[in-house]
Amino acid sequence: MMTTAQAAMTPRDAALELLTNPPPGLSWKGAQFLGNVAGCPDRPLSPAQLSWLGKLAAPAGLEVEGVSA
Repeated sequence: MMTTAQAAMTPRDAALELLTNPPPGLSWKGAQFLGNVAGCPDRPLSPAQLSWLGKLAAPAGLEVEGVSA
C-alpha cells in the first residue's frame, strides 16, 4: 500500500500491482481490463478508462497518474 509521500503510479504499474495482489471481489472483467492496461502501456487510456482504473485502484490504496483523487 502506498503512503501519501509516494508518487502516483503509472497506469501500467498500478495494473500490474492489482493483478499481482488482487483486491477482494476483483471481477473477471476488471482483471481483463487490467491485463490490457499492463500489456499495452504505450496505448493511451480514455478518461472513462482512467476513471475505471482509479476505481479499481482505490480499495488497494493506490494512486494512479492522471486520475484525480
